[in-house]
Amino acid sequence: MCPETELDMQTQLHRTQREAAYYRKLAQDCGERRLKESEDLSRLIDQLRQTERELAQARDELEQRVAERTTELAATNDRLLQEIQERQQIADELAQAHTDLQQSHGELEHERAMLEIRVQQRTEEIMQMQQERVRELAAPLIPLFEQVLLMPWIGTIDPERAAQMQATLLRGVQTHRATLVLLDLTGVHVIDPPAIPVLLQVVQATRLLGAQIILTGIPPRIAEGLIQLDTDRRGIVSRATLQAGLTEVLQRTHPAYSSRRNGR
Repeated sequence: MCPETELDMQTQLHRTQREAAYYRKLAQDCGERRLKESEDLSRLIDQLRQTERELAQARDELEQRVAERTTELAATNDRLLQEIQERQQIADELAQAHTDLQQSHGELEHERAMLEIRVQQRTEEIMQMQQERVRELAAPLIPLFEQVLLMPWIGTIDPERAAQMQATLLRGVQTHRATLVLLDLTGVHVIDPPAIPVLLQVVQATRLLGAQIILTGIPPRIAEGLIQLDTDRRGIVSRATLQAGLTEVLQRTHPAYSSRRNGR
């Protein structure tokens, strides 16, 4: 073999050895990388599995919390619904109470109006009774004996009061079936001129009822007024005092008293 050929063979051998070393190194490096990648993949798989377990646990915990929250929300919703129903019931009761109150107010207003009317009527009745009582006290009618009455006129006499006294006297004559009436004018201080004719009307009206009036204690002014009247004054019996009038009544109603008086 020639030296050149041997040199070429050696060179080729060295090149082949270097290439073999290179490929071995390359294979070794690939194996190491694959091992490392395999280890990394294994660790990644472990991490993924751990993550899945953590996610599963987190999911379970979340589902549990969701279930618990759902239960709480359902309970809260039930309470809210119950509260709404209670409030609605309260609102209905308040509305009914308001309606009842308005109705009661209307009834109370009606009762108050009726009460005011009754009070007004009762007040008018009491005032009328008081006026009637005042008229009776202003013109008292006193039964002296059976069928004998006494009415004193006192104070100031005007036409209205004279008419009231006339009405009282005529009712008394009819009620007591009186035949004699002593009308005493001793206590009259003032008499209005228009009231003087009423006195004569009292005498005439009493006579129509079957009773006779004996006037006693006639003041001068009334006597002058009666004289000035252009009427028939016959039948008017008068005495100067109430005592004289009582004596006249006793003489007419009790003959025994007249006999004793004449015997003296």
